[in-house]
Parts: sequence; C-alpha cells; structure tokens
Amino acid sequence: MRNKSIFNLTILMLLAAALSVQGKQTVIRTTGIGFRGTYWNSNFTASDFNVYHNKYYSEVNVGGGGGWLSFYSRINSNWLAEIGFGGIGRIEAKSTANDTQFVHASVVTPLVFGVRHELFSHNRNSGFQPYLSAGVGPYWFHDIVTKQEYQDDWDNDRHWHDDNDEDVEVSAKTKVMKGAYAGGGVNMALTSWMGLNFDVKYHFVDFDTKNKNSGYEFGLGLNFMWGRYRP
Repeated sequence: MRNKSIFNLTILMLLAAALSVQGKQTVIRTTGIGFRGTYWNSNFTASDFNVYHNKYYSEVNVGGGGGWLSFYSRINSNWLAEIGFGGIGRIEAKSTANDTQFVHASVVTPLVFGVRHELFSHNRNSGFQPYLSAGVGPYWFHDIVTKQEYQDDWDNDRHWHDDNDEDVEVSAKTKVMKGAYAGGGVNMALTSWMGLNFDVKYHFVDFDTKNKNSGYEFGLGLNFMWGRYRP
C-alpha cells in the first residue's frame, strides 16, 4: 500500500511538471551540481516513523531518510558522467522503567560513479528531460550502539540508596560493501541555470537483490547548472 501511494504521487508530480515547463527554450549545460533529499526503502532502514510507549517501556524508530550531493559533467549531447555521495540513516531508541536506555544509530554512505543518458533531443521548446542512469561504487555501513544504565544499590541493612551510578557502553562498527545502482528520473528546467530533479534508483548492495540493504530509493531536489555545450 505504501509503495502504491508513492508511485501514484510520483506520477502526479511528473504530469504536473511536464505541463508547467512546456514552451520553455532550454540551454544545454556542460556541468552541474545537485542536492537531493531521499527516501530509501530497504530492510536496512526503518521504512516509517514508529512510537510506542507505556509505563514500563518506550520505543522510537525513525529511518529511511537522507540526502545526496551529486556532480555531473556532459560527455556529448545526450550522455553525462555523474558522481554521487549520499547519506541515509536510521535511529532506534529504547528505554525501560529500570532506567536502562538503548540507542542504535545506523548510517549508509554510498560513493557511486556512473553515467546518465538523456532520452529526448534538446532541439525542443521544453524543459522536461527524462533520463536513465546506472553506476557502481562502494557502500559504507556504520553502526553505533550506546547502552546506558543507572545503578541504585541496597546496603547491608537493606536500606535503599539512590546512587545514580551510571554505566555507559558504546560500540561502533564499520564495513564496506561493493554495489551498483540502476534507475531513471526527470530534470525539469525552472530557469536557464536551475532545475527540479526527481529520481528513482534501485541499489544492488553486494550486487545481490536479496541483500537486506538492497532496495528502491526515491529522491527529489534541485540542480544548478553552468557552461554552454557546443556540439
């Protein structure tokens, strides 16, 4: 149900954008930089926002969101090389009535190198440009776990002492895995130097669709472009 809602919203956004940019004269730019917010729907990150609470136990899970910084350079009129660096995270926090707190932060940071192929000719009065993209690169996975406990003691006479002694345990692990992505999107020119970008990718972590970290990513952001391409 959630994926169907995201798909329907995506279609509506693309149709609205296509109508709004018709009739605009575009300039073929050679270089650009993009900033994109993203939602990664994989088993690695919690796919929604969950809160649970009672008098004995509390839990909060937030995840799936992040962002990308991308750079691209034109090879010819329809092909571009692109580099992307992203960060997508998850936070899981738990606390109990006996003053035990647990926080687990997970972050994936891909660094990918790929190509983008624009599907439409630039000899049109339209700022709507769909494309296909693919690439490879390393994916770093970081896990940081913090466990905090407060110790209250009984003395030899069975009297309670609220000492608030604090025990903190922190562990951190990092691993890197190879991977690839494939997908597509659209650039919608707002001006001659700025555009709106919508992008969908599927990440093949360890080149395995069954890997728990593989999954779809949906992104929306802005591109800033400069340089005039002359064939």
